[in-house]
Amino acid sequence: MHLYFKKWTYLQTVDLDSDGIAFHFKRFSLTPGPFLIDVSITETVSNRRFVWKRDSYNTTEPLKLSLGELGSASDYTVNLLFDKQLAYAGRYQQEDLLPW
Repeated sequence: MHLYFKKWTYLQTVDLDSDGIAFHFKRFSLTPGPFLIDVSITETVSNRRFVWKRDSYNTTEPLKLSLGELGSASDYTVNLLFDKQLAYAGRYQQEDLLPW
């Protein structure tokens, strides 16, 4: 399997927080793109959905998305489709720092 040898592009890490999302792809891949990228973000409380799409995205740099339009970015779900295939699904829930 070629993915084992890390030759091809894949999603390596994802950083979720209340300010934004960063998708980090395998660097120095033999196949950096272009790829069809489709990101959907849904605010859990209001069920508002935001979509970010690119028909021709190269994965040489991280994909960073700001959540300024989301309003309350303390609880949301995110899906990333990579050439129409689900590459990531996750949820961010901001934790209260106070125990009471």
